[in-house]
Amino acid sequence: MNVRRVRLIVGALVVGFVLALGLGSAGLFGGGRALGADTTLTIISGDVSVRHGAGANFISGVDGEVLKAGDAIKTADDARAVLTYFEGSTVTIEPGTVLSIDEARAAQGSRTIRMTQDVGRTWHVVSKLLSGNSKYEVRTPASTASVRGTSFEVANQGPITTLSTSEGTVVSQVADPVQPGKTVEVEVPAGNQQTQEVNAPPAPTKQAPPPERKVTVIVEATNSVVVDPLGRSNGVTKDGKIVIQTPGAKVRVENGTVVIEMPDLPDGKIATRVDKEKETTATSSDDVKVTTTIAEKGKSDVVVADVAKRDQDKKATTGIEIKKDDSGSTKSRTLAGDEVKVLPSTKGADITGSLTGNRDNGKTAEPQSTDKAKETTGTGTNTSPGTQNNDQSVPKKDTTDQKVDTGPKKDAPGQTVDTSGEKKSTPDLPANIPDRKSPSGQTGDANGQNSSDPKKDDPRAPASPPTGFIPQIQLPNPLDQQQRDQQLKEQQQKAEQQLREQQQREQQQKDAEKAAAEKAAAEKAAAQRAAAEKAAAERAAAEKAAAEKAAADRAAAEKAAADRAAAERAAELLKEQQKAAEELRHKKSPPPEPSPTPAKQVLPGNPGQGQNRP
Repeated sequence: MNVRRVRLIVGALVVGFVLALGLGSAGLFGGGRALGADTTLTIISGDVSVRHGAGANFISGVDGEVLKAGDAIKTADDARAVLTYFEGSTVTIEPGTVLSIDEARAAQGSRTIRMTQDVGRTWHVVSKLLSGNSKYEVRTPASTASVRGTSFEVANQGPITTLSTSEGTVVSQVADPVQPGKTVEVEVPAGNQQTQEVNAPPAPTKQAPPPERKVTVIVEATNSVVVDPLGRSNGVTKDGKIVIQTPGAKVRVENGTVVIEMPDLPDGKIATRVDKEKETTATSSDDVKVTTTIAEKGKSDVVVADVAKRDQDKKATTGIEIKKDDSGSTKSRTLAGDEVKVLPSTKGADITGSLTGNRDNGKTAEPQSTDKAKETTGTGTNTSPGTQNNDQSVPKKDTTDQKVDTGPKKDAPGQTVDTSGEKKSTPDLPANIPDRKSPSGQTGDANGQNSSDPKKDDPRAPASPPTGFIPQIQLPNPLDQQQRDQQLKEQQQKAEQQLREQQQREQQQKDAEKAAAEKAAAEKAAAQRAAAEKAAAERAAAEKAAAEKAAADRAAAEKAAADRAAAERAAELLKEQQKAAEELRHKKSPPPEPSPTPAKQVLPGNPGQGQNRP
């Protein structure tokens, strides 16, 4: 057996061993590790709390915080947040919502995301699932919404859950009240909704009511995002990802124009942000036309035409304000000057890689390294991959006797060496994502471009080995692995220390708030006691005054009665006196004697009268 054959056999064995290690670590032999099971929290506004684990307490959330299965989110009455899952699906969490992440994992080509919504309102934009085993579910007390690549809203208030579908079809799984343990599936297609009550028969679907107001923004440029009055972003990011955070919103791209429809927007300011174009075309212009149409039921459409001018960075921002007047009609005005400068920025729409999902892209994006090679100073040469030096004002040094690196070199797994020789740590790829290779077999850099080969650029580099040569394979250094483990341990310790400090500060704040509340309660109790004593004194005074008045009234009544009795007695005495006086007068003067009756006389001239007839 010749030496060449031995070398080939040994090389094949070594390559097979390395491939086995790589495939095993990638989880392709079964029992693979879950990929990118982390979830990113973006706080749009207000007080957002998180709970790490079922038995923990809610604490203040941090913008950009990473959540895992078993964690929960709670928004205050004026708060909004966005969850971005590892595979690109997003959840807009509206005020007064409690949402738990039950499961978030990816393994063996399938993805599983399960949530429980106790109360509130959420808006889901789900990336297309890869396989039939993939699941995306939202549980509520009344039903479970199961989807496969769609956008829908879940509103849960007490025992009633309403599912509203904007795109695709949502399957509502309702417990069968007739057959315990079984469920009935109700399909809710786009443009429809279902309102389900707990322990009630499956409710039918019905057409969703049209929005009271719909705002449509047309931006004649790609990479444009519109921020609604509540801070929610909708549009196409600089990485070409579609982001939809406003419930019921729709985004589409037509011939380089971004069309964004947002229903039921409140009064307020709407910002349009245009990012730099990746490729400048013949139709590119520094003036970007932005047309906004406000449509309301029973009223004429309001159309606002505006122009966003790009700055020196080829970015542009413009905005309008919409507001109803006293008659109920919507008025609009274009913002300018300082008003444009203070418009809200996009939140949750600038996350690169797999954190922002394109619903039309079913692939899971690969994380990219964020470390870049440092720029050499004094030579005018930029050593970052894919960058050329266009500065002719700085003289170049003679590189005949120097070796110039044009990209970061691999020194050990998880580290790169920049041109200054300083080692920098870089994040390791997930276990089931292999290193990306260029078509020619060269390793790609962090931006997906091929790093130039120093040996190829250096004329002093040794010639390529002869055919059949077995290259030496350098396996990972255990010392480097120990260093990375130590660094990871230190980072974990630091994070735990920061968490303890944060919990201590929160506990101190809670104690202070409790003391203030107790003090306020004591002051309130003292004030209530004083008020009660004052009221009691006033009641006693009023009762005393009433008693005195009653006594005076009784005395006056008794006096009046006595006066009446005295007057009546005096009248009786007067009558008796008058009677006695009258009797006395009768006794002193006898009654007069009766006078005699006079004789009748006969007057002359009347014969026969007064004479007796025979």
